[in-house]
Amino acid sequence: MKKYTLIMGLACCVSCDTHDPPILNAWPYIAPKEILEAPRQQAIIQELDEGKITIRVPNDNDLKQTSDNEDWLFTPQGCKEWNYKEFGRKPGEQEMGHLWPKRPKNKQGTGVLPYAIRGLLENAKSSTDIVVIVSTGVHDDLGISNLTKDYLQKLKDSDGIGEYYILNSKEVPKKHNECVIAGKQVYTLLHTTC
Repeated sequence: MKKYTLIMGLACCVSCDTHDPPILNAWPYIAPKEILEAPRQQAIIQELDEGKITIRVPNDNDLKQTSDNEDWLFTPQGCKEWNYKEFGRKPGEQEMGHLWPKRPKNKQGTGVLPYAIRGLLENAKSSTDIVVIVSTGVHDDLGISNLTKDYLQKLKDSDGIGEYYILNSKEVPKKHNECVIAGKQVYTLLHTTC
């Protein structure tokens, strides 16, 4: 029933042309015009659909990158594909894997581990201006380990970062873009599937 109502609602919005674009807060995510036109120093997420992303990188031509890569990381210095199984991991550290909450406990992975945050913040200087955003997947199947939650809280408590958010991937673009426009140093790990 919800799907039918949503489809009818979108058709109505499109037909009366009262919104630009017509589906600002729906999934897939499409950045509002105000976000696209706002001055910024960091990349923003223009569009996000499961497994697909369009990123606007600030430069002379406001470059757009469109990719089918499932995983991305964003820092104040730029953005790039994120290999969640290897990025930031030191030899001997456990490989990260999906939690898959519906699986039996003995078949679950680890979720996002602290080494991913450590790698993300590798070149950051401690600042309460830093915002860390970690996605858990479109269906929350990637998840996040309790060790990572504790690690993020310790960073915040020691003023290493100002704030952190653990969000479903559908919620990440809006929060990421809001923090960028607010002038924060935004460090985001985005998993666009699962």
